[in-house]
Amino acid sequence: MRVSRRREETMDNKPKSKAARTTIRGVGWKKATTIAADKYAVVSKAVLAVLPTEPIRFTELVERVAKRLPDFDGSVAWYTITCARELEVQGRLRRHPQPVGYSKPAAHSGADTMKSGKNVGKTVGKAAAKKAGRRAGSKASGGKRSRTAGGRDG
Repeated sequence: MRVSRRREETMDNKPKSKAARTTIRGVGWKKATTIAADKYAVVSKAVLAVLPTEPIRFTELVERVAKRLPDFDGSVAWYTITCARELEVQGRLRRHPQPVGYSKPAAHSGADTMKSGKNVGKTVGKAAAKKAGRRAGSKASGGKRSRTAGGRDG
C-alpha cells in the first residue's frame, strides 16, 4: 500500500516522543493545565530570582524576568503569569489584591490586613467573619445582610 506524499509529510512532522510537561494549577481553578517542563523550570527560577519582598506590579515583574531571559523562545509575559499561578499555589509567591502585585511570601499571614483597616467597608468573607466572631455579609461586617434561613429579609 502506497501512502500519498502529503500524508507521508504529516506523519514525519509528528513528535517521536512526548516532551516532559509540568502541571500548572491556580488558586480557585477547577482544571489544571500543562506547559513544557524546561520552560517552566527556566521561567519559575527567573521569577523567584527577581521577586522582591515588597509587592511589584505585573508589568514590572515581566520586565525583570525578560532582562534575565533575553533569548527566551515564547511569550515572556504569558509564561511569567502561568508560572506565577503555580508558584502561588506552592506558597512560593504571594499575589496581592488591588492593585494586583506580586511578592515573595512574608512570614506573617494575610489576617493582619483586616486589623490594619485596609478592608474597612468591604464585605467580609465567611472565614474572616467567623474569625472576627461575626456573620458573613452582616451589616456589622460592612456588607449587605444575607437572607436568613426563614426567608425573611433583614
